[in-house]
Amino acid sequence: MLKGRLAPFRMSGGPAMRPFALGLIATALLGGTPAVAAPIDNFVAIEDELLCKTAGVGVDGPALLDFLRQRTPNPALCQQIGTLIQKLDDNRFDARQAASQQLIAHGTVALPQLRTALVGASLETTRRAEKCIQEIERTIVPGLSAAAVHLVTARKPEGAVEALFAYLPYADDSTVEEEVLGALLVLGVRDGRPDPLLTAALKDRVPARRAAAALVVGRYGTVEEQKEVFRLLADGDSRVCFRAAQGLIAARDKQAVAALVSLLSGAPIDLAVQAEDLLGRVAGDKAPSATLTDATAAVRKKCRDAWDMWWKANEGKIDLAKADVDLLSESTPQRVRELARRFKDALVKGDSATLQRLSDAPFYWFHIDNSATREQLMKFWTEKPTGGLERLDEATYTFKNVVSVEEFTKVGSQEAKDFLSKFRKDTIRVVFVDVIAPGGDDEMKVAALVRIGAQPRIIGVSLVSSRKRN
Repeated sequence: MLKGRLAPFRMSGGPAMRPFALGLIATALLGGTPAVAAPIDNFVAIEDELLCKTAGVGVDGPALLDFLRQRTPNPALCQQIGTLIQKLDDNRFDARQAASQQLIAHGTVALPQLRTALVGASLETTRRAEKCIQEIERTIVPGLSAAAVHLVTARKPEGAVEALFAYLPYADDSTVEEEVLGALLVLGVRDGRPDPLLTAALKDRVPARRAAAALVVGRYGTVEEQKEVFRLLADGDSRVCFRAAQGLIAARDKQAVAALVSLLSGAPIDLAVQAEDLLGRVAGDKAPSATLTDATAAVRKKCRDAWDMWWKANEGKIDLAKADVDLLSESTPQRVRELARRFKDALVKGDSATLQRLSDAPFYWFHIDNSATREQLMKFWTEKPTGGLERLDEATYTFKNVVSVEEFTKVGSQEAKDFLSKFRKDTIRVVFVDVIAPGGDDEMKVAALVRIGAQPRIIGVSLVSSRKRN
């Protein structure tokens, strides 16, 4: 049986704790109208403001921009951090130790360069850089940067585009990076035209900024500006290529589809998965059956070949006007699916820090203890970084459709329905995921429960069905 193989239902713990609604928390804190009666943007903004205030970050426009600027190093600081990283491999132990301590003291601004140092560096440098990263990440308040970015989007203070664009390469993680891109898609477009700062940045030397510019200009630029974006489909950085293709496809230009196909085998696996997801939405129900079930070269080549054949057969038939290819700030299904994927990846790896950033309480997990408070949830991920599950890395996952609470209640368990009844229906989306157990004998359908907004978070995982495969 599947339960025996993955053991997802039999987990240690005491009696299930009853979750309570986020709306009730906000009501108690604000002492006014229940948050559940407020529009969704206001509902999420209440949480964002609360998180920022608790962390000592001001929630007015200028204070929020100051917060981002403090996390954006100037060239001199970047050079200083680079020098310290070089000293991680110094012949003298004291020098290595001092460099490590100073890098940790610099905090999040040092993370991008430290992560770069993990590739191609000496064993000593890599080891010390990894430890610095771990120490710095422990100081990060989960969701704080994303909350600040969302509030900047809502407040629209003068100078927001410049501050967001400068901060982008130093975002805490991919989740925050997505939030910044979403903010730039809102604030970096005026009267249907991209901000001149973004148009000029198509030639920026920093890949993260070049990618953001390609995304926005690819979607909203003039024909002449989009020609510049087309050149970036062959950029030396895969993320720039992906964002350029994403922006152009959102503008319904199918000439960028071929570039996505090439990313299936030529880009880092996380980016290849995003490319496959976008291709799947381009193809709809005509998508090939081959998928990126793992990162092996053979699987990636098979997937790439299948999409090459599909494109050759369908290039003249595709009508992007009918496809679900809107950008991340406009397409809730895309953002929700991507969040569910990142959560699965973190669960498989036992990455408790990422699980903490991607999830929120109250949290529901079928047949185990539910976490009513964020403190309980954070403790759970710390103690059980794989969620208590077994052999997760040996299973095969297929992310299916995104549905509303109403659709989910037609097939979901009563326990899950009761949990979701505590939330406003328009703040929740459900991602169906097919999971095939190791050996391929058993299959189950799981639902990832997601609270949407500027900071989508996983708030539960529910079993929908399980069966023995023929």
